[in-house]
Formats: sequence, structure tokens, C-alpha cells
Amino acid sequence: MMGTRWWAYILALVLVVLLAPAAPAQFADLIDRVRPSVGFILVTLQDGSAFSGSGFVIRSDGYLLSASHVFDGGAKTITVTFPGGRPIPAQVISRDPKRDMAVLKLEASGLRALPFASAAPRQGDEVLVFGYPMAGVLGSTSVSVTRGIISAYNDRFQMYQIDAAANPGNSGGPALNPRGEIVGMLIGGLREASGVNFLVPFTVLREYAQSSIQGAASGTAALPTTSDLIASRLVLGTRMGPILIGSSPMVVQALWGDPEEREAQSGGTWWGYVTRKVWVFIREDRISDAYTESPGYRVDGAWGVGSSAEDTRRVLGNPPATDPARAGVWWDYAGRGVSALMAEGKVFAILIYARR
Repeated sequence: MMGTRWWAYILALVLVVLLAPAAPAQFADLIDRVRPSVGFILVTLQDGSAFSGSGFVIRSDGYLLSASHVFDGGAKTITVTFPGGRPIPAQVISRDPKRDMAVLKLEASGLRALPFASAAPRQGDEVLVFGYPMAGVLGSTSVSVTRGIISAYNDRFQMYQIDAAANPGNSGGPALNPRGEIVGMLIGGLREASGVNFLVPFTVLREYAQSSIQGAASGTAALPTTSDLIASRLVLGTRMGPILIGSSPMVVQALWGDPEEREAQSGGTWWGYVTRKVWVFIREDRISDAYTESPGYRVDGAWGVGSSAEDTRRVLGNPPATDPARAGVWWDYAGRGVSALMAEGKVFAILIYARR
């Protein structure tokens, strides 16, 4: 009788050990491995203000993923600091505001890249979220880690929903499974609810990162095409002129005809569409610059492609409306018939809405 009870006790003890969750020591080891790969991102804006976010290494030669909204507002400088290290200058090579993703490049090598998961997490699987929340209060020298589960896959947002705690500054941080693999990236949550936060799935991140890095190598990373610009800005009753650096001048001619004036200049020719107050510079059969004075408005200086966000505000004021785009954010001045695509704090492209 005693023997039977003894074996029953042994069996129960074995089951408890086998079914117990991962011991804290196991998570501590995982955190030690992951910590060097999670960076604190500091973004300084043109007006001198600054804000922060998180990012993580996906390639040892200096590529990181983060959230696109971390870089809204026209970044003047971007630095990434890893635990125990110094700030490293970074640049955004690609942004996808619609899905809130961005790829950064550092002039660094030998970084510890985090692997992507090989299978999708299931509802109830554990996740660890890394980042630098509330850096203004908590500081930026230590990575914070919170623990939770995959609460659901949200079909409406096409993201994983998690209950792990998240705060401002966590945006762009990785969410890992207990094996240390990326299952998603934190981009935010519902302010009015507790424990309802969202991850961009690892499959989306992986595909986007690969295409962005390949595009950067070929010089075409996430830059919109003329058709992208037209498709995103069709306005009923207007004839629209896309001015995109690198495009053929035939694009402008097809919409507006031959220029009303021409001014030769070293290296090329300015085409003037005077009634529209638009000038396009043609160099080696390509559009290489453009500027406009807003139709119907007198401005105290020309602005155009390459102008800073500060100059754009000085000439046109703050945009009445904004709209995310593949390479940045559209600043819409509908009353002036102009939209400017802002990317990395500068005007990347201009759309002029000219009446027929």
C-alpha cells in the first residue's frame, strides 16, 4: 500500500516539473542574449525637439527594424544606442507608414542579429517584449522587458494582439518567443483599454525588411513611382501634374504641354510653366529639380524638391492636412493646389493641381 502511494507521489512530482512554465532563470538567460540587439532610438526634429523609440538588429552589418511613426515630423538627426555603447548615427532607408514599419541603416558591423520565428505563434503562447519605455523618466541605458501572451490574431488590423505591458518609447521594440525568435514588433495599443497592444507579424516584417534592404542596395528602396503618386492623388475635376525627380520630362509634357519659357543653365535647362507658376529643371533628359509658387498666392521665396520642412512651413505654413505615403508623409495644401511629399525632413516630390 505504501509503495503504491509512493509511486503516485513520484508521478505527480514529475508531472508538476514537466508542466511547469519556464523558470525565471531561463528567461534571464534569454534576456542576456537579446539585450545587446535592442537599441534606443533618439530622433531630433528640425525645430530642436526630440522624442524616442526602440529598434532591433536584423542583420549584423547594421540593419534595424523599428516603427515608422517614431520618425514622423521630419527627423534632423537619428541615433541608435545599444546597452553600454555610444550613440551611432543612423538613417532611415525605408518607411511604410500604413503598416507602421521602418528599416534603418547604421554604419556598424558585428552586431548581434535576432532571428525571425520559423512558425506562427498560437493563441496563448508566451512573448517577451523589449524596449525603452518612458525614457525621459526611466532613462535610456537599460532595456526594459515585459511578459505576456498572444491574446488573439486581430483580423481587422491583421496583427497579433498581446497583453504584455507597453508604454510610449516601446514602439519599434521586438516581441520574442521563449526561444528568442522574433514573432512581431510592437507598434502601440488601445489607450482606453489595459493590456490591448499590437504586434506587426514576423512574416510581414521579414518580407518588408528583405525587400527594403535589396532596394537600398540597388538604389530603389521604397521610393514611389510616378504611377504611385498619381494613384494616391487623383482629384476629380483637376488636371494633376506629378513632378518626380528622375522621371522623364515627357511626363510633364504629356500633362501640361510644352513649356511656356525656357532658361538655359549650366548642366541643363529650366522649363517654365509660367501660368502655373511651376519650373522644372531638365538635366540629361531627366527631371532633376522643381519648384513652384503656389497658384494664386504670392510667396516670399521659391521652394521645391529638396527644400527642408522648415522652409516649406516658412513659405506655405503648416499643412492643413497630412496623409501617410509609401516614402513619407504628404503635406496637403489643398487651397493652394499643392501637395508636398515629405521624406527625411525634406520635400521629395511635389504635386501641382492645375485647373484645365
